Amino acid sequence: MKYKQKGILAENNWKPIGSFLRRPPMILIIVLELLALLFLGYRTVSAPEPLEFAAGELMNMSMLSLQTDADGYVGLEETTVPEDGYTLILATEPLELPAGPYLVTVNYKAEHSGSDADACPYIRFYTETPGTLQMYDGDVDLASGSRTYRMVTQGDCPDAQILFASDGCRFLVGNVSVRYDAALACVQIILLAAVFVALDAALLRLLPASPLALCAGDRAAVAGVFVVFVLASALALQSGPNLGDDWAFHLSRIEFTADALRFGQFPVRVYPTAKNGYGYGTPLFYGQLFLYFPALLRLLGLPVGTAIHSYMHVVTAATAALSYWCFWRIFGRRALALIGSFLYTLASYRLICVYVRAALGEYTAMLFLPLLVWGLWRLYGPEDKARQGAWVPLLLAFGGLLQSHMLGFLMAALTALCIGLVFWKRTFRPATLLVWGKAAGGCVLVNLWFLLPFVTASAGRLPDGDSTLAAHAMSLPQLLFKGRTATLGLALLPGVALFAMLCLYRQQKSVLRTLGLVCAGVAAAACWLSSTLCPWAMLQDSVVGGLVQVLQFPWRWLGTASLALTLLTLCALQELWCARGKTTALLAAVLPVVLTLTSLITFSQGRVGTDLPQALLDPSQTKPFTDLLYDPVGAQWDGQTYGQCDPVKAEVYDISREGGRLTIDCTAGESEGFIELPLLYYPGYRIQAGEGTLYASDHGLVGLAVPAGWSGEVTVGYQEPLRWLLADAVSLAAAAGLLGWGGVRRARRNGRKSVKKNGPL
Repeated sequence: MKYKQKGILAENNWKPIGSFLRRPPMILIIVLELLALLFLGYRTVSAPEPLEFAAGELMNMSMLSLQTDADGYVGLEETTVPEDGYTLILATEPLELPAGPYLVTVNYKAEHSGSDADACPYIRFYTETPGTLQMYDGDVDLASGSRTYRMVTQGDCPDAQILFASDGCRFLVGNVSVRYDAALACVQIILLAAVFVALDAALLRLLPASPLALCAGDRAAVAGVFVVFVLASALALQSGPNLGDDWAFHLSRIEFTADALRFGQFPVRVYPTAKNGYGYGTPLFYGQLFLYFPALLRLLGLPVGTAIHSYMHVVTAATAALSYWCFWRIFGRRALALIGSFLYTLASYRLICVYVRAALGEYTAMLFLPLLVWGLWRLYGPEDKARQGAWVPLLLAFGGLLQSHMLGFLMAALTALCIGLVFWKRTFRPATLLVWGKAAGGCVLVNLWFLLPFVTASAGRLPDGDSTLAAHAMSLPQLLFKGRTATLGLALLPGVALFAMLCLYRQQKSVLRTLGLVCAGVAAAACWLSSTLCPWAMLQDSVVGGLVQVLQFPWRWLGTASLALTLLTLCALQELWCARGKTTALLAAVLPVVLTLTSLITFSQGRVGTDLPQALLDPSQTKPFTDLLYDPVGAQWDGQTYGQCDPVKAEVYDISREGGRLTIDCTAGESEGFIELPLLYYPGYRIQAGEGTLYASDHGLVGLAVPAGWSGEVTVGYQEPLRWLLADAVSLAAAAGLLGWGGVRRARRNGRKSVKKNGPL
């Protein structure tokens, strides 16, 4: 069409776009969108006034006589834990609340007062009107004295109540306030408006009558990728946030990242609020570039469960789209690319990573594996002219793996190394080595902001891994269909049989035959490494035992096996397409597709609960989780604190924390004093006010050497070392340079296409 020759935003395009938007169906859609936004805006403006309850206005829900202290707080000093595990003591009167988000702030006094150190009071949101209030129990932070909870009414609720319960500890409640969360409501309106804009833009590109409509093949591809996304996300869309094996760890990572950003730390290197304020350096060892997205949602006020849920959907959509695009570039057929996207995105191991293990880093890494395959195809494939640009997808793939999952990066690098050695004649050509050099050098420069702190913090030591690798290896039945933590499934095996039959039937060599054999070798090696056939016990006791143990679980190789078997299936279908035609190839694809759908249905029935929509409204529902994997050498964690020595030749009067900084009021005698601070030692801590010198203590804590005669406050905070700031600048400049280079090349390519199509001016 003539309007498309000058670009989407060309002046001549606005007239047909306007005509299309004025059609009755589009007018109806736009009017409905505006009405929805106006309704939400009206509900926000007409929100109820804040409700305040004094402690004396709360109803006594227990059969006990409640105590009132000097500050007017009402509750129990101590009680016996009943058989049901808690004692309901206080409640607000039933509240009539319109639909929307609310913030409930509770002032209280709570502390352990009995022999049960785990006793902890909590609040509960309750209604007897089903479907109107998301009910949950929220923990009480014993140390803070005040906490704000999120309460969401899904519909107008006539009898919402806030209940206060204790399970044996001292719990006194003060003032309680309930206020409409207008900030979150405004964020929801903005996000909904962005969704509507994206929907309208999609309609402009997808509806055949639109002047900006994609061609029929592109529209079919977008529709197919969307179907794959819906199928892969249907479980979460139906049942809400997923409580998998690692969910607490990754929820805490998001929450701690949001806290660090709120305190002004960027990029985030140490979680200042983790481990009861001792701080934790997970970001120094675990790439978390992509976690800034859910952390930003948290800063905007969205619940942490919604944040991680949104992240999961974005990664799933990206996996379906990117795998389709890479397969299309390799095989050149949209139908095969859609089949490959379907098989890979819905692979049993990937679904387990998302829904059973909640392995956020690992399923994010699986997003970049197809990009790595496309880069290797360009480098070792049949087209010589494509090899020079192969470094770009290789850089992007390894960079994404590095920033999402270090173990996934190591496994992908090892796989690529083995493939390079298989094609050693091509690998050691100067042109191929130049491509690898560009990819490696660019990856290092762009990720130097993460790599330099990682190397510095690691200091030559590897994090401790699981020493029982052999115990986690899988038997053949577990590998195929019986594993809970991981399984390969049966859906991809028909492709293996089809490729084997084609190899026996057609003897001539081809590039696809070579690709299929390589994929078969990679899949076989990955399955062998995942199984009990591999001598893991012998490997972990060898000289490479330290490196091997970092893997933790052998079945991590099933992600590589899933992609390799998907490619093998596509190779077989491509061979069949070329030999017998499109219809025969598509009929052959029915079996793996049906097996994948059957596996999905079986998985959804047995693995995902139905009570999850009410979960994860705020962090009070989850106790912050951190492991001991990245603790400094010498640190000893007892579950609440780290062991530390008493001050030497110094006296401490007070320690306080604010905004990620620690302030200590201390005095030194006639000689230099030494104090171990309640901070885990990681490179980057600095004295921001006062005098003294920081050092790493024998207990893995930040030590403070106070000069003789000092008396006053010393403030310690986290600040990146200068060399890390320089690495940040180098990475930023490298990324900007690559983006600029890509933009220039794209503009030149579009210019050449325009000249070729329309002729010179």
